[in-house]
Amino acid sequence: MSTFTRYERFCYLRELVNFVARYRTNAARFVQNNWEDQLIVSAGNDPISDVFNVDTIPMSHREIFPEQFKEISHDLNTGRLLFGSPLTSSCFEDSFVSSPLSSDMDNSHLVGGNYQKYKKSINIPFIERWNFLKKNRRTPNWLNTNHRFILNNLKFTPSFVPVNTFYHPILSIPPGDYFMNALDKIYYLIFDWFVWESDTLSAPIKKGFVFFNPEDALEYIDSVKDQSPRIAARYSPLRVFPINLGLAYKWNRTSSPRLQFRFIPDVKEIGDFVRKYQYYKNITMHSSQVVTRHQFKGVPIYTIKPVVIQDKGKKIKIDLSYDSNSSDKEKFLIFTSLDSLYKTWEKFCIQNSQLRLPKQPIVQVYNLEEYISDCETLLTSQCKNFRIVPSIDSYNFTTKNGHQNKNSIMSYYYNYKLMPAAKRLKLWSKYFFWSLTTSRRPDW
Repeated sequence: MSTFTRYERFCYLRELVNFVARYRTNAARFVQNNWEDQLIVSAGNDPISDVFNVDTIPMSHREIFPEQFKEISHDLNTGRLLFGSPLTSSCFEDSFVSSPLSSDMDNSHLVGGNYQKYKKSINIPFIERWNFLKKNRRTPNWLNTNHRFILNNLKFTPSFVPVNTFYHPILSIPPGDYFMNALDKIYYLIFDWFVWESDTLSAPIKKGFVFFNPEDALEYIDSVKDQSPRIAARYSPLRVFPINLGLAYKWNRTSSPRLQFRFIPDVKEIGDFVRKYQYYKNITMHSSQVVTRHQFKGVPIYTIKPVVIQDKGKKIKIDLSYDSNSSDKEKFLIFTSLDSLYKTWEKFCIQNSQLRLPKQPIVQVYNLEEYISDCETLLTSQCKNFRIVPSIDSYNFTTKNGHQNKNSIMSYYYNYKLMPAAKRLKLWSKYFFWSLTTSRRPDW
């Protein structure tokens, strides 16, 4: 599109508006999606004011209704921009003859616009590899020794996932997924199995969120209820469900194509750090950590640097650790809250009052995602034996709401298997009878 003249770009965008206005019927949409020509367009470097003057378009052509926005949103989100008829130079010539923009408009290059014409056929991706066994390709070497050590260390830390009444994680769905037809779904089924290598912006991506603070997860649920009240009521009650961080790590590394699980840090902790904590004298940054006055990369984690003190003329190096019931006694402590770190250090100083320990330790700041990635690359002794200490709020919420995970096997299957299946059957029964009795959209 950058090779078009000013008037050609104007005519092209006017043709796009006309196309959207007549892009309505299911039959036409079926043909356009799967057999019509495709036109791949580059937006160019010119600002929209240089390309498209809205004041020159009649008001009737400017009125695009919500359903047309949905259709064009579908094409943009699925990476396709489709036209009902091939775009040729006659489009520009006819427009030029019928409604010239101005007398001094450059019309020397009206013929031969830069467009690509494809053979009419079903638009399916070309198969690049065979993957019948559905082997994980997000982390191809999963599950190796390094992953096992990390999983075992993370499973003692709580994290929080918003779920619906079926105990399914609440996902963020791209708008294009709501307008996919059957052939679109077949397209992405083939794409996921035989083409996908990594998530890119050219394909719609679903996202799930794993929170480190339950209050942030509750706020997310409130925003879902505000923006989608009907769906929230249909799949209610929406709740925050505690899971161990090892499971969240597994989801993050082994999720299916175009589905990502993201770690969401404690929002208050991030705000306090960028405003106050990073300027404290006892705070040091890891060499790979990115932090500015307004942003922090990843989920913040804090570790206490070893302290060297003088005792009876001898230098003693103190490295904070604690004893567990496992065979390996020493566990390297990693904190997700600076307040929890200070309270732990204060308790340690009280228990070892005979030592002249500093009031505040030297704290190193890093982020959880890169720390785990470092352990996956090089498994050090710390990576083999560490514990992530949650915040006080996370601990209290898990203690109060995580008791159902300790129920008997029968209770577990009743609450998490039988009841969700019964609720799903009830919901789909309502769908079925509603479809038999009315053609309107369900109001529940």
